[in-house]
Amino acid sequence: MEYRTARVGRKRRSVFEAVAALDAVCFPEDGPPTWEQFKTGQWWLVRHKGAIIGFASAVHIGDTIVLTRAGIHPDHRGRNLQRRLIDHRVVWARSSGADKAITYTSTDNPASSNNLIAVWFRVFSPETWPTDEALRAGGRFICWRLRLTARL
Repeated sequence: MEYRTARVGRKRRSVFEAVAALDAVCFPEDGPPTWEQFKTGQWWLVRHKGAIIGFASAVHIGDTIVLTRAGIHPDHRGRNLQRRLIDHRVVWARSSGADKAITYTSTDNPASSNNLIAVWFRVFSPETWPTDEALRAGGRFICWRLRLTARL
């Protein structure tokens, strides 16, 4: 199967609606992203035969890139697509000048945790969280950090 991954350029309502519909399939217990979140964040899409089957987002807050959301349609999981989306966001994060990238995973999602570990994210305990995304996880989550700049 051929998959194409690209960053979203112009933010169109039709793309947002497709992402929101896919989000509902991937995370039926959560609410979808809002139009405002879609407009202000950076988004990447995975397409298969023209259809959006995966998405990921990130926001730049201060010296931090927050990987805020990612989902792959259940029919397309197990093909390293989430890992590809992590890689795209890390490349963008490194080019942004940020010091670190952070994200979280649900404790019942070891596949996401393993993908983050594979690209050198490490567990950490934040004092605060820069977005409300963690609140949607119901408190059962693991926080991850990747240092983007060398420490001397």
